[in-house]
Amino acid sequence: MEKDAGESDIGARGLIFLPYLLGERTPIWDDNARGVFFGLERMHTRKDMTRAVFESTGFIDLSIIDAIAEAGVETASVRLSGGLARINLISGIKADVLGRDVAVLSEFETTATGAAMIALTGQGVFQSPAQAADRFAKIRMIIKPNMENHKKYLDMYELYRNTYRTLKDLFSERIHILENIQSSREVQIENL
Repeated sequence: MEKDAGESDIGARGLIFLPYLLGERTPIWDDNARGVFFGLERMHTRKDMTRAVFESTGFIDLSIIDAIAEAGVETASVRLSGGLARINLISGIKADVLGRDVAVLSEFETTATGAAMIALTGQGVFQSPAQAADRFAKIRMIIKPNMENHKKYLDMYELYRNTYRTLKDLFSERIHILENIQSSREVQIENL
């Protein structure tokens, strides 16, 4: 997937992906939102679709940073962990979309590590969460943004945001229609 996405252009040749496969949390808080490829044309390939999916992860992060900024807090850099942080192209895309340094942590599965840091701070082993983070959260690499790419991504980000805004009411309408036409059978979500 990383190779495919890397062979597509920045902006996935005008293709936007809304990654709301199970609704969306912060900052839009919309249970009805669902995934959408917007701008799909005959010329688009699997590579472009993969690239659009990868880029959507950066757009989500930028929307969160924008919400944090609206609360009066500036974000100078971002730390990445979790499964997507294993894919270097996604980390690079995020740096470019965000226009900020991205620090990729060496430990990808950080949920348990974070819980341990909180518990150890509560037990007095560490004096603060920052001290615990210094011990547990080691940085594997720092990716600097390409600011020329960042400028391009800002236009795509605006289209991403406007796509959601335009479709917002349709997501609710879709849910209403589905409630009317679906049988009483329970829908099961399966991992593919």
